[in-house]
Formats: sequence, structure tokens, C-alpha cells
Amino acid sequence: AVTDAAGRLVALGKDSPRAAPLLEALIKAADGGAVAAMFSLADLYAWGGAVPADQEKSLGYMRAAADAGHAEAQLRLGLHFAQKTADPEAPDLARHYLTAAAKQGSAPAEAYLASLKS
Repeated sequence: AVTDAAGRLVALGKDSPRAAPLLEALIKAADGGAVAAMFSLADLYAWGGAVPADQEKSLGYMRAAADAGHAEAQLRLGLHFAQKTADPEAPDLARHYLTAAAKQGSAPAEAYLASLKS
């Protein structure tokens, strides 16, 4: 249901009068602990279009989903932090999230972690 709502929101676009209730429902679900809603909102805010792009909101929802155990969110967040070379905490955060994703069977996370060791 969450991915259906996110898909409908994308199809409608942010200017549709029917978009606001869908966005509110996704936010309510995410606030209630629905991990799929957190991940969907992270994607929506990252890319914009269906909602105004907001990288800070995207990162917040992605981190919430990753911390709740969403493997794809862990992978994406790990890769995000792996590219943040100016942040001194980024390498540790990258390893943390990539390791969590790898433990769930993420082959890309395993490959990236292996590349860090070489």
C-alpha cells in the first residue's frame, strides 16, 4: 500500500489537489514507524517532482529507514557517507551502514566493503 501511494503521488505530481492527502498519509505512516513509508519518502524528497526536492528531509527519512533495518536504505546511506570525504565521521558511518546492509545479504554493500579493505 505504501509503494502504491508513493507511485500514485509520483503519477499525480505535486500540483495535483489529490497529491497532498497522499503525502500526508505517507508522512503519517512514516511517523508511525512504517519503514517502507520512510524509504519511499526518502526517495520522493531526493528526486523531487512529486514533492519539492529536499535533501535534508530525504537524508532524515533514509537514515530512519536504515536505522529501522531497511537493507536498501542502509546500502544507499552507506554509499552516501562513503562519498562525503570532507566529513570526518563519514568513513565510520559508511562502514556502519554498509556492514548492516551486507549482513542482510546486499551484494553491492559486500563488494563496496571489500573495495575499502584493498
